[in-house]
Amino acid sequence: MKITGISIAPIYPNKIIGGSQKVLMDLFSGLGEKGHELNILSTKTNEINSKFYFNKVLVDPVLNFRGMFPSTHHFPPYKLLSNLKEIENQTVQSDVVYLHADALYLRPNLNTSKVIRSFHDYFYEESILSSLLLSSNKTVVPSNYLKNCIETIVLMSGLRNLEQVNCIPNGVFNNKAIKDSKFLTNLKNKSKEDLFVLFPHRPTPEKGLINAIEITKKLQKKLLNRRVKLLVPFYSNESVFDESNFEINSIKKIIKEYDAEDIILLHDWLNIDQMSSYLSIGDVVISPGKFIESFGLIPLEAISNLTPVVCYKVGALRDLSEIPGIFQVKFNEIDTFVDSILDAINIDKSILIQGKKYIESNYSTSSMVNKYEELFLSINYKKNNKFIFQNKLTLSPWSYIENGSIFNDYTSKFYKYPKLFKYFFSIGKSIINTDEIYSEDLLHEIDLAKRDGCITNLIGSY
Repeated sequence: MKITGISIAPIYPNKIIGGSQKVLMDLFSGLGEKGHELNILSTKTNEINSKFYFNKVLVDPVLNFRGMFPSTHHFPPYKLLSNLKEIENQTVQSDVVYLHADALYLRPNLNTSKVIRSFHDYFYEESILSSLLLSSNKTVVPSNYLKNCIETIVLMSGLRNLEQVNCIPNGVFNNKAIKDSKFLTNLKNKSKEDLFVLFPHRPTPEKGLINAIEITKKLQKKLLNRRVKLLVPFYSNESVFDESNFEINSIKKIIKEYDAEDIILLHDWLNIDQMSSYLSIGDVVISPGKFIESFGLIPLEAISNLTPVVCYKVGALRDLSEIPGIFQVKFNEIDTFVDSILDAINIDKSILIQGKKYIESNYSTSSMVNKYEELFLSINYKKNNKFIFQNKLTLSPWSYIENGSIFNDYTSKFYKYPKLFKYFFSIGKSIINTDEIYSEDLLHEIDLAKRDGCITNLIGSY
């Protein structure tokens, strides 16, 4: 089978930046091992403008996009149009065109009956608009959380018919051991007094850098016999691919403002083949941000390397609550986050081993590749059978209930609706039938919760 992948994000010959790109290259490397004919069309940059092989997968950087997020399409329109011809020419013999993290606004008439796309970060404008305005034969998402979000948004919009949405969890694996860099070797030589808190995330405000600093400072005050270090990666200005990132000068300014020079260790962004070694060095991995993760790749990789995790209950991270070794905290509760770190660093290793075995059983790369292959080979296009109840409401898929309030991932706020909880959520009723409600006060509160995005129309199946 000939499969052509399309990536609006640049692909680099010797490094992988970001979890989404890691998944793409893991997927295509696995499909290549199964004997499929593969190529990926990606965005070219000043440094990357000729074909190369990545793990035997042909990458052709020929697309004209900015190569940065957001506003990937902020590019001369005549150059954007050149993508149409390029994609059409290079997919004429393809059995499947796979749009990775779909944001392809301008699509040619693809000479294939199979257009399959995936979504990952359902936060950027590109992904949301693509889901609302563009269709495909099938859509793939990495979590049930994201599946429910997309189905709800598309059906409520009424803008188009919803295709079949398939959940295929991303694969997690320990990368092959390589010779450690000098930086990693130095980290491994830490003393017993050192305690490493890892923040292995893109340095964006949403990922929680400032929260991480505040958390680590409070942790140090509780561990006077340890030297607590917060390890923070950064990109040089030349390699910034997401304009929402903190630049290095901004990071240094924040560190100075928070008087955190003694607890922070800045380091260059690591290649993907160094992550296993890096994660295994940490005493704890933290995810203290509000970014709406569609899949908990970093927490799963950390547990896979026997390092405990503490994270806020945001987005698809909530789906990981049952995995041994992962501690979850109500959003913005910094003191509770610190206490959870203290619990995490004292966890018994046997619990981490249980977590590692669970991940190996449920998130293998081979399973991910097999499920994608099955989808690509399928000739039975099942039609979507979902619809919305106009008179029934329920908790929105991007929200959750805690202690009598509803947290909304997209606003990062908790909301209280006393009457709604009195008559529904607090007594176990999760479905609100508006035809059966006559109280004006309750209907008003329901309208407020709908406006706030905390409740949405119920989704049903034929």
